[in-house]
Amino acid sequence: MLLTSMNSFGLNGMYWQKGAASHGGGCCLEFAITLDGGHVLIRDSKYRRDARNRPELEHLIMVSINAWDDFRAKVTDGLVVGNDELVVTEHADHRVTLESGLDQTALTYEPEEWAAFVGGVRDNDNFVVVESGTTNS
Repeated sequence: MLLTSMNSFGLNGMYWQKGAASHGGGCCLEFAITLDGGHVLIRDSKYRRDARNRPELEHLIMVSINAWDDFRAKVTDGLVVGNDELVVTEHADHRVTLESGLDQTALTYEPEEWAAFVGGVRDNDNFVVVESGTTNS
């Protein structure tokens, strides 16, 4: 799903977070809970590192809060599996792809990115805020 089609979800004021173990490398799985608390948006910070990319064209995955909680519980248990809303594929080279079960938007994370996210989930949700306010600032 493109960011431009997400404007109806009130993206201003959301807090984007990443695993504290990501060490500011600029390559992270980032997520934000929508202001209504009903959904979670997922993005890949690599997109924002490239100045040629237009923020309003950034691909996001949106899942319900229930699907997100289910996904995080599985990660906590050491599983790399998703659900109907969030399909998870672990590749032979240990990259992980998250794909929306709703619109097939896919984001692929390097092993260190995935490890930082998993570490945050397993370490009592040890996440840090990376951006607050609008997503296209």
